[in-house]
Amino acid sequence: LREGVAEVIACRITAHLGLGSFESLREDLVGLLAGARIALPPAPFDMLTTFPQWVDAQDRYEAPLYAQAFIAAELLIELRGLAAVVKYFEQFKGSKDYQHAFVNAFGLDRVAFERQFARRWRETLLQLSAGRSSFQ
Repeated sequence: LREGVAEVIACRITAHLGLGSFESLREDLVGLLAGARIALPPAPFDMLTTFPQWVDAQDRYEAPLYAQAFIAAELLIELRGLAAVVKYFEQFKGSKDYQHAFVNAFGLDRVAFERQFARRWRETLLQLSAGRSSFQ
């Protein structure tokens, strides 16, 4: 979530400064999935909770992690707003229990979010696939 939120905010700030549109910046990042197979699974979120896991996942999983993180963060922001994301990170001042923080900040359990994310992930891959076939 840290990396995804950082990417979303970077795109928003860059767009606000007039250095590109949010949509084009988003397309560049999500476009990392453009060559992916439609059935490409995302990396399991539970395998991305620590920095060492994130580094390891770069080699272990086929999915581009920054694109995955961006899609997840964008979805959470759409569902619950940026204030909920800030609340999630504030939870870590006194605890490292990311599962409790997730439920407390977003009002939804991880399993429910992962189902919503899986739908968004498939939709994104299908849209990218449709875009590829329209140019061929």
